[in-house]
Amino acid sequence: MRRWIIFGVVLAFGITVSAPSVVAQREDKLPIRASQDGQHLLDAQNQPYLMVADVAWQLLRKLSLQDATKYMDIRKSQSFNTLIVQVLPIQPTQRNFYKKTAFLGTGIAEPNTSYFTHLKNLVSAAEKRQLTMALVVNRTSWKTLFQSAQPDEIQKYATYLCDLLAGNKNVIWVLQPEGIAKESFQVLAEAFRKQSPTLMVGSLREKYAGEQNFDEGQLSDINILVPDSTNSSSDYSQFLRSKVQEMTQKKDSRPLLLANSVYSKELLDQSAQIRKQAFEAFMVSGAGFCHQSTIKNFNSTWVQNIQQDGAEYIEKLVKVLYGVPWAFLETDWNSNLIVDSLDKSEVGVKLLNNKRMALLYLPGSKNIEIDLHPMTGANFRAVWYSPRTGKRWFGGGLSTEKQITLTPPETKPEWDWLVLIGSGLN
Repeated sequence: MRRWIIFGVVLAFGITVSAPSVVAQREDKLPIRASQDGQHLLDAQNQPYLMVADVAWQLLRKLSLQDATKYMDIRKSQSFNTLIVQVLPIQPTQRNFYKKTAFLGTGIAEPNTSYFTHLKNLVSAAEKRQLTMALVVNRTSWKTLFQSAQPDEIQKYATYLCDLLAGNKNVIWVLQPEGIAKESFQVLAEAFRKQSPTLMVGSLREKYAGEQNFDEGQLSDINILVPDSTNSSSDYSQFLRSKVQEMTQKKDSRPLLLANSVYSKELLDQSAQIRKQAFEAFMVSGAGFCHQSTIKNFNSTWVQNIQQDGAEYIEKLVKVLYGVPWAFLETDWNSNLIVDSLDKSEVGVKLLNNKRMALLYLPGSKNIEIDLHPMTGANFRAVWYSPRTGKRWFGGGLSTEKQITLTPPETKPEWDWLVLIGSGLN
């Protein structure tokens, strides 16, 4: 922890955020796991792991191994470290890229090795690139087949997957409770835990709200929410409010990975919205955040669109977070650092647990009034970062004796900003 604090305090005095951090330098990060308090994820070296995920639902069905590795290399260059992939096609009658069905026969009792060889190759290619694969092993469109399957058939399916990927450390087994009965979910979860004890088990939902047939929290290590197109912006706002309450009451001790509410559209500049939702996801969970765009379906234009689907704006935001002790920043809801009530609802604030540093996210280019009395220390200084361009500005010293105005270095419309406020030595 001390390394992070020292690095962050030095950063507040002007060391560039692009300098490689401990986490950025470390190579062998896999497998990852949840911290004991459920506040964030840890890598194999027991270092905080910021999950930057991309939804890649149809990777197995739409791309060859060659094209899939091209996709992985692009996302890796854009600072992604996790891919969320559906193991099964959308419908039981569909096939993977190599025209193989997932199972032989009409049920799930007999996995088709020809189909799952492609999965093995994709997972191994991702592991070479230090990319985690969150593998969704069931889905709602397969619900009838899973409901008709016997417990031993479901366990056999889990055992087959565990044996297939036994040598891979970059796997998270993800189960979708909306597409399976509680008893079947439990059989799958327990089988994965028993046979892959070093790998996490996650649960995936595609709706913010709705009736839950059971609580899967005791059976999974991470909660993943990737909203589908039936969710609205108001659903997203309501979900954020509910998560604030849950965090306050500590109802769920699992890390949360949240995808953006509104799909990004290729060729349109939605960078501010995409980064705003990414930071909001980071606010409600220390796990990280997840990007979702139409790339997940790998339509014929994906190669052209992947460089302009909004993910290109994530890289600079990630670099800023890597340059600060993000794992020890605690979300400060309705922060007393912010004076104006309207600004409180718009500006995201995370505080270092010793209150000597704060990271503020401003979704727009406007002045805000702050009061540093809630913070600890003296000789405060500010550093501004543009997550759009990666540029840095030094904001100089800040007074603790009165309310002060923070003014973004450039007031261009829809430019969002990060400002780091840190205390020096007394």
